[in-house]
Amino acid sequence: MAALRTLAGVLEPVKEYKRHFQGFTYTPTTPLTRLVDAAPAESEAARQFGVAVEGLNQYLELAPAAERFKGASSKALLSFLNSQLRTWESNDQKLQPLLLKGSSLWEYAPLSTQLRLLSALGLERLQMLEKGQKPSAAWQATALKQLDAAKAPRVRLSWPWSTTCASS
Repeated sequence: MAALRTLAGVLEPVKEYKRHFQGFTYTPTTPLTRLVDAAPAESEAARQFGVAVEGLNQYLELAPAAERFKGASSKALLSFLNSQLRTWESNDQKLQPLLLKGSSLWEYAPLSTQLRLLSALGLERLQMLEKGQKPSAAWQATALKQLDAAKAPRVRLSWPWSTTCASS
């Protein structure tokens, strides 16, 4: 169940009453037994991650290239981002068997896969930053496609941090 909590903790329900327009009609008697019903309105994990990404962007603007990632605070920021992305990336392997077991959670399997792919993308970019490498145009184009695809709401849930990460 910890893996399910990890996924649910990074998702948010679709905002602005758009939930009803995604093929599922809610009525006063609809049981609230789905993952979307249990997901927090605002994801604290996603908020913290977004703040860290913003901090990284500010750091990259201010720090001279030769001095990047040498101080304790920048190393702590990288460590936090790496740790969070690795947690999300490895979560899919733990969660897929539960999601595909025939339970009502099967519809969330693509979200778990997408979180793994986005996390792998983030880890690649962090590795490039640590090495002082710029991403190739092809890598950037692929990354933007993945991030754009992640912005589309699925199963009445959305990724709250996909917009924040696009600028990194």
